Formats: sequence, structure tokens, C-alpha cells
Amino acid sequence: MRLRVFIDCSVVEVFVDDRAVLSARVYPERPEAMGVELFAEGGAVRVEALEAWPMDDIWAV
Repeated sequence: MRLRVFIDCSVVEVFVDDRAVLSARVYPERPEAMGVELFAEGGAVRVEALEAWPMDDIWAV
């Protein structure tokens, strides 16, 4: 399974195998919302690769 995850301030989008997308609104002012976590329910998972890139602020001059 290939996941592409995009996080932008208060929106999280997850693209699954380029076939499905899940979107959610998050509230970053809450302490429990600070971070990213990978987990599996009902079994184990192995992460083969993980890449992350910071996004630039669109309001930066």
C-alpha cells in the first residue's frame, strides 16, 4: 500500500494507492494534534520508506 500524506495547517489529505483519498480537518491548537503517528489496527505494519518535505508559507515575501 502506498500512502501520500499532505498536511497543511488545518487540513490532512491521504492518497491511498492513487485510487482513493481521505481528507480531514484538524485543529493544530490542541496539544494532541502536534505530530504525526503511523499505526495499524489488527496487525503489524512495516514502513519501507518515509520522505518528508517542509512547505513554504504562501504569505512569505
